[in-house]
Amino acid sequence: MRTLGFRRRFAISVLLLAAFAATSKADTIYNNSAQWIAATSGVTAINFGALSPPIGSYITYATPPGLTTSGVNFSSTGSDIYDVSENYCCSTYARGADSLSSAPGNNLVVTLPANTTAIGFDIFTVTLGDLDGTLAGNADILVNGTTYVVGTDPAPGLVFFGLTSSNPISSLTISAEQVGSGTQVDLTDFSYGSTSSTSTSATPEPSSFLLLGTGGLALIGTARRRIVGRRVR
Repeated sequence: MRTLGFRRRFAISVLLLAAFAATSKADTIYNNSAQWIAATSGVTAINFGALSPPIGSYITYATPPGLTTSGVNFSSTGSDIYDVSENYCCSTYARGADSLSSAPGNNLVVTLPANTTAIGFDIFTVTLGDLDGTLAGNADILVNGTTYVVGTDPAPGLVFFGLTSSNPISSLTISAEQVGSGTQVDLTDFSYGSTSSTSTSATPEPSSFLLLGTGGLALIGTARRRIVGRRVR
C-alpha cells in the first residue's frame, strides 16, 4: 500500500509538470519587431502620427471614452490621454514619431477586439523636468494577469515590446514606474493581430518552470532510490 501511494504521488507530479509546461508556453515575449511580425498574422498597425496632432503641440482625449481607432480603445483609469507631436517642447519627445501619452503618474489602458492573441508596440517614458530625455524608467505592462517589466531608453531611443499568446488578450494596462516628480508612458505605434500557427518561442521558459522541474527531478531521484533500495533488500 505504501508503494502504491508513493507511485500515485509520483504520477500526479509528472502530470502537474506536463500541465505547467503547457501553460508556461502560453505567452512569448519579443524585443525585436521583425521576429514578432514573423510570429503573427492578420496584423493591424496604428500610427499615432496619422491622427495629426498640431506640430509642436498635442491633442487631448478625455477619458472616458478616450480614443478609439482601428478597432482599439485607448484610455486611462486616472486622467485624460494625449496624442503628442514629436516636436513638442523638448528633446525628450524627439523619438522620430508622434506618440500617444498618459498623464504623469497615470496609465494607458488598451482594450482590444475579440480574438486578439498578439500585440506589439514601441515605448518610451517621460519624466517631468527631464527636458533632454536622459532619464529612462521602467514600464510595467499587465497582460492576462501577468506583469512584464520593460526598461526604456533615453531620448531618442525606443524599446519594442511584443507578445504572442495562445489565449485571447482582451486588454492590457501600461504604467510607468515613477521617477522624480512624475513619469508617463508614451507609445509611438501599436499593432495587434493573431499568433501564427508556425511561431516559435523567442524567450526562455520562466524560472518558475525551472524550479518546478527541479522539484520533479528530485522526486524522480527519490523514486529511483526507493525502488533500488527495495531491490537490494
